[in-house]
Amino acid sequence: MKATVKGLVEEANAKVKTHEVKEAIKLVNNANVQFVDVREDHEVQEEGMIHWY
Repeated sequence: MKATVKGLVEEANAKVKTHEVKEAIKLVNNANVQFVDVREDHEVQEEGMIHWY
C-alpha cells in the first residue's frame, strides 16, 4: 500500500513529543532535549531562525 502524507505525519507524530512554546522555552538549556527544525529552506529564509544565546 502506498503511504499518504497524512499517514506519514500521523506516524511521525506518534514517535516524537511536541511542546507548546512556553514549555519548550523552559527546555532550551536541557542537555537531554534536542530541538529539530523541520521547515523547508524557503520557510527558514522567510521566517528566520531562533538563536538561543
